[in-house]
Amino acid sequence: MNKITALILAAVMASCAPAAYANACNPVRDKAGHIKRSAYQVLLFKHAHPCPANGAVKGRCPGYIVDHIVPLCACGADKPANMQWQTLAESRAKDRLENQQCHGKGD
Repeated sequence: MNKITALILAAVMASCAPAAYANACNPVRDKAGHIKRSAYQVLLFKHAHPCPANGAVKGRCPGYIVDHIVPLCACGADKPANMQWQTLAESRAKDRLENQQCHGKGD
């Protein structure tokens, strides 16, 4: 996880108790209980920020995923301004932290 992402995530998570934002945020979920994400918003992000691995503006980006800087479970917006490219290793580390902070509500 890059330093800016870590600082933003730490500030958001520290600004309110987990129970407070878990109750305040009620993101829309699918039938499996996963937070719904907009494929269109990801497409907008990719067009503005091509894949760091191959420069593609659509399709897969080898070794990277599109990540929400402020997690959706912590009231983060599902908009390109709240998205970044993240390596798979960074993603796994951040996901562990988000799952702890969101008490299993993040995905």
